Amino acid sequence: MTYKVILTKGAQKDYHHLEVKIQEQISDSLKQLKAFLSGDLEKMPDIKRLKGKYNGLYRLRCGQYRIIYDAKNKIRVIHIIKIIHRQSVYLFSQLFRGFLTYLIFFIAGRICPEMNKVSF
Repeated sequence: MTYKVILTKGAQKDYHHLEVKIQEQISDSLKQLKAFLSGDLEKMPDIKRLKGKYNGLYRLRCGQYRIIYDAKNKIRVIHIIKIIHRQSVYLFSQLFRGFLTYLIFFIAGRICPEMNKVSF
């Protein structure tokens, strides 16, 4: 029995904004994932279990794109949550870290004003 692939509205939007060639690559990758999870394919696709914001979900690598999904084995469903370019993931991560660093120093300066007077 094969798995059924369901895309969220966001994933559908991501998919339809891609070029036709990339859509075909993603479709092929999802077919391989379905075959692997069904036991019809021995070679495991490039899958990684995620941590942090997407804890408990999985990432399927498809060329320059990453497919964030959750597999429900009991009901044989692959739930696609997000399709995103790998650079976008990296840039978002870097911007978020930079913002957090700024925020921490800003709050620390408010709590302890002497920190603002430190010179090197």
